[in-house]
Amino acid sequence: MRGLLTAVLTITVLAVLAVPVTATAQTENCTLEATLAGALPSVFQLATDEGTGTAFYIGDGTYITASHIIAGATTATATNHLHVRDLTVTGADPSADFAILSGSGEGIVALPIGDSAELHIGDELIVVGYPGGTLGTGERRGSVAIGVLSTRAAHETRPYVVHLQTDAAGNPGNSGGPVLDRCGNVVGLVSAQIGETGAGIEGIGYAVASETFTEARVRAVEAGPPPLEQSSWWTDQDDVYSWIATEAILGVYANPKQEGTYYPDLWVGCDRRGSLYVAMWWDVPELIGAPISGSLYVSRQFVEREFAGRDWERQSWFAGHADQNNQYVWSRDPLSFVKEATRGASWVQMWLSDANSQPIGMALFDLRGMPKALQAAG
Repeated sequence: MRGLLTAVLTITVLAVLAVPVTATAQTENCTLEATLAGALPSVFQLATDEGTGTAFYIGDGTYITASHIIAGATTATATNHLHVRDLTVTGADPSADFAILSGSGEGIVALPIGDSAELHIGDELIVVGYPGGTLGTGERRGSVAIGVLSTRAAHETRPYVVHLQTDAAGNPGNSGGPVLDRCGNVVGLVSAQIGETGAGIEGIGYAVASETFTEARVRAVEAGPPPLEQSSWWTDQDDVYSWIATEAILGVYANPKQEGTYYPDLWVGCDRRGSLYVAMWWDVPELIGAPISGSLYVSRQFVEREFAGRDWERQSWFAGHADQNNQYVWSRDPLSFVKEATRGASWVQMWLSDANSQPIGMALFDLRGMPKALQAAG
């Protein structure tokens, strides 16, 4: 049901398209004031017909953002307190949530790309962007949030993709924006900030590490712009169930027991009696080092646009074992989930937590191909 993501990348292509990486500077002589003064003019609110997010300039007429921001778009407008630029979507790598755009860089200083592999747990990180879908007040600069590196996460199905976890606030609208070290080097790209106070989950954000950028850029150029509806849903059946399923765009475990794990899957289908089900597959040994048992809580939020999310809803789901290594967590109200998922939502953000509201894992699923997949499956 899954295979390792592979690609044949030649040394020549890598040399031509590689994102230049500078050594991450020592922080003793770097001030926050100087870093922000240098970075803010190079960070933009990005607007397409599908929604808004954040982008930043890296030189040679190239801008970077998150792929889910520009899905279905061929052009975008980048705006900050100094510049307005019309951009063209060059390509995207949805597996890394990475996209590149091209346009005039005249008068804009490129943000240097740092080496995220040099970061240590506890290092200070700075998130810059345009949360809430609106330009900032006053001089219309981007907003700033400061936190630390909490942990790193790599995944077996996408071995070139590394995520950074941080407690720096990155709200809807920040996606696609830069994560900086204290000296202003880009060490990550904001991918998701998923949390919900009522469920006891907040202050956990994820960014694509800069060490992922070079290969993600090669894949983005080869793939071109992503379609509005991702072809990420597959159909299958066995002796008991029929289903459609998709792998998470982003899947991170709060406290992984070891490096490397599969992304979660989302399954929607019915059994031979015609009973509807919705389930998530989790790589349990990587989650908590042991099988999940009993009831768990899933907090979910359906998002129609990058800045427009419906309220969080927390529900009790029940655990079911597929075998010793796999774990499915089943919704107690699958019909409600399917109705919400097909009511115009683009993504669903989902947290898995225990009875004490401690986060276990997080996943972001693309729903835009789900209605057609359901129709095709009958």
